[in-house]
Amino acid sequence: MYISVLKVKIIWTAFNAILGNDEDTPDLPRGCSFGSGGIGPAQVDTASVPGGYYSNRVGETAAAAGVRVLFNSEPTTKVHAVLGTVVGRYNIFRGTPAAISGNLVSVSSEARSRQWLFWNFKKIAKNVAGRPYLAARQLLLRKG
Repeated sequence: MYISVLKVKIIWTAFNAILGNDEDTPDLPRGCSFGSGGIGPAQVDTASVPGGYYSNRVGETAAAAGVRVLFNSEPTTKVHAVLGTVVGRYNIFRGTPAAISGNLVSVSSEARSRQWLFWNFKKIAKNVAGRPYLAARQLLLRKG
């Protein structure tokens, strides 16, 4: 769901009124502005590509848009550059035991190896199954 800049300005004005700020111009969080056509950070230089949809073209497009650091979903400790820095990441979910979270940052990590194996298994499944894989994934996520 998207809301217009006007609606955001109205919300900020109401918020400021509740807090007793009588100024006509809404106060925005530091680093945000009502720019041409939208509200958001004055400059975004860090971004994330969800769900394994990273490619070199995505990296190049992000770099062209001013993104200097781009996180992808691939579990890796390696960092590589494609007109910017691309960084993988590991997952810690709510309810992840502290022992596993701690193991992710250890020198010889079984948890990192497990995430890497599972990720690469899914990568093969996506390539082999194609659209049926994506449909099954959506079904499982809805039930989760």
